[in-house]
Amino acid sequence: MAVLTTAALPMFVENITDCLPISSGRTIRHWLLSHPEALQHGLLTSMRQAFKESGLAKGVPSDPDRRAFLLRCLTAVVDPFDVPAATEEVNEAWFQPEYLAMLEACALYGIHLMRDLFDRFSETSGAQSDDDAAINRLNGRLLTDADVSERIKMVYQLTHVEALERLLDAAWTERSGPRYKYRSTVVLENGEARWSVDRDAFVAGPHGLTWIRNGVIWFGRGYVCGGQPIIQFRDRAALRLNKSDIESTRDAWRAGPTLAVDNGAVAAAT
Repeated sequence: MAVLTTAALPMFVENITDCLPISSGRTIRHWLLSHPEALQHGLLTSMRQAFKESGLAKGVPSDPDRRAFLLRCLTAVVDPFDVPAATEEVNEAWFQPEYLAMLEACALYGIHLMRDLFDRFSETSGAQSDDDAAINRLNGRLLTDADVSERIKMVYQLTHVEALERLLDAAWTERSGPRYKYRSTVVLENGEARWSVDRDAFVAGPHGLTWIRNGVIWFGRGYVCGGQPIIQFRDRAALRLNKSDIESTRDAWRAGPTLAVDNGAVAAAT
């Protein structure tokens, strides 16, 4: 039987965000570009304001646990960017540190969220096994891509929304803190916006936001923490999630609140 592979990151993002309107991330970004002053109140507050005043809240089913809202912080960096050319009229917010810190914080939030979901998925589906004899089965049959989709959504629902909000707050505290105060001037060219700060470089463009750390793609384009996790299928039956090359994020938080994984759940550590 042929073994097929698919990138885990876009598959996870597609499944957990399928309840959102198309281009919701772009809508959030455009609102914040027009209202950069909102970020003075913090990322979580400004995102809620953007969600409400951008019109995204209209016609959206009630989300009492706020999970669908928090997913927009992820789509804000995975949705494609419409970057103006340097010769066009450019919104000055592109050159404001608060707006850039917002994008960086959403990417950092996405890294820790996806690592947690990968771990939960592996635990609940047996996808961490390298033994073909241990392939997970459901009612005696191999898992299909539809089963995988259902389990991806399930592991996201198992994540406590309060932990997600603390995660977003911690990401904002980190990226808006003194360590990342001095950013390079944003360069707009070839449909992309580029800037750097400390050991990190960022590219916002048609592929969403790409975060490069020490010359390695840290997030974006299918990468998470320097690795490109994949899900393997055999005749459309899921075998395992291979995430062995994803580096640990234990030392990634060196300023402000740090994060820890508590019994598989993302939680803020003080």
